[in-house]
Amino acid sequence: MLLVYREPSRIAAWPFLLRSLDSVPGLEQVGVGLHDATSVYGYVGPAYSANARNDFDFIQRWGIALQDYAREQHLVSLFSQMHPILNNGT
Repeated sequence: MLLVYREPSRIAAWPFLLRSLDSVPGLEQVGVGLHDATSVYGYVGPAYSANARNDFDFIQRWGIALQDYAREQHLVSLFSQMHPILNNGT
């Protein structure tokens, strides 16, 4: 999956793998309709356009969009490491 949030001059994107929990051994019954997500191998965390990285208001709106997506997908966890050089954990 690639979750993309756009505003007219800013963009944020986060690639991740989405997994249905009902396919996890031991969760076949309780995981129906639930999902978890993890970072894609080789690319970790979100990516931002240059002008979005330090825009706190944009980052807050992006976070709200991510929460809305998580609720819609019944996402119970999102695990992702952050890139130490890109500093994408802000």
